[in-house]
Amino acid sequence: MKERGSISIIILVMATVLLLFGSLVSNVSRTELAIAKEEEEGIAARYLAEAGIVYACRLLEVRQAEQMMPNRLNNLSLAGSAGNFSLEIKMNCKKLPDGREVREPNQHWIKSSAAMPSGALRVLEVAVQETQSEAGRTMSILSQWEH
Repeated sequence: MKERGSISIIILVMATVLLLFGSLVSNVSRTELAIAKEEEEGIAARYLAEAGIVYACRLLEVRQAEQMMPNRLNNLSLAGSAGNFSLEIKMNCKKLPDGREVREPNQHWIKSSAAMPSGALRVLEVAVQETQSEAGRTMSILSQWEH
């Protein structure tokens, strides 16, 4: 009879240990999934901010930005199901390392902020140099900062 009770206790202890191990594995999996989802949203926000930079460069190339506002295009926001971005374009402007801005012909500063529905946010700032050729205007990125 004692052996039968001992086996029951051993089985109960083993079941408890397996249950705790399964619970631990489940918790680790949920945490890893949350981290992966956050990373995915951050990457998507970065791509959206990059798309904003490309869109702003295109506006500058076809000169629609000047028609919208001569020297600055503030808070142009485009929203979609994946997220939204807003642009700030300062034309003929160079940002110095200390944060000051000086007038610089054919150099423009673009800031693109992208937000995802989950709350992920990425901000990109670029300085672009405008060049004119027979083919038209083109923009070359001089420097880029990410926040």
